[in-house]
Amino acid sequence: MISLEKIKKSFDNKKVISNIDFACEKGEFVTLFGPNGCGKSTLINILLDQTKADGGKITNHAQKIGYVFQNYRESLLPWMSVKDNILFPLKIKNISLDECEAKLKALLKITKLKLPTETNINNLSGGQAQLVTLLRALIIEPDLLILDEPFSSFDYNLKITLAEKLYEITRKLNLTTIMINHSLDESIYLSDKLYILSPAPSIVKKVIDCKFTKSDYKATITSNKFLNITKTAVQNIKTTEI
Repeated sequence: MISLEKIKKSFDNKKVISNIDFACEKGEFVTLFGPNGCGKSTLINILLDQTKADGGKITNHAQKIGYVFQNYRESLLPWMSVKDNILFPLKIKNISLDECEAKLKALLKITKLKLPTETNINNLSGGQAQLVTLLRALIIEPDLLILDEPFSSFDYNLKITLAEKLYEITRKLNLTTIMINHSLDESIYLSDKLYILSPAPSIVKKVIDCKFTKSDYKATITSNKFLNITKTAVQNIKTTEI
């Protein structure tokens, strides 16, 4: 189990996180949803011990953590092939080439992803490159997968394709996953549980159960169950003044 209890955080005497409780069970997909500046990334950094909280309790038993960054292109190594980018976390741990190749073959089989693994990473489309970052995060067989706005750079059609693939993979591998996201439809579709945060200094406005039988993206987001969840979420989102 992963949890944050009564977390508080300020920067330069400005309170960003007021008092937040958060929990993610093994195999659960949980999303943090909220406006810019409400502390979503800060909560992840606190969970990963990259930032110290001003108060509260942190529980994180994950030993291996896979991370898919928002700026996915910047996280890839442009002089390497697709295969070498995916295998990089294993190679820096001096895992043998044979074992690396076997792990990649098994991962591609279970995810049903077909990528030109021998080509240079720069030859891939944006969607393919983002899938490479996902495979790189999965190759270590993580106890916890962190996704930082994984589809923010893509058009709507590609977002649908990537969301469906991510949903399939995370359920097939029973991955414990925490996502930061700004898209409500994506968040409800992918998540088992949705945490809606208030503007800073943030609190949890609502925890919404999003776990129900889901089919393809378009059919799911037009279902009555999905629309009812969306209504509940919207009622707990504070609009931004401009």
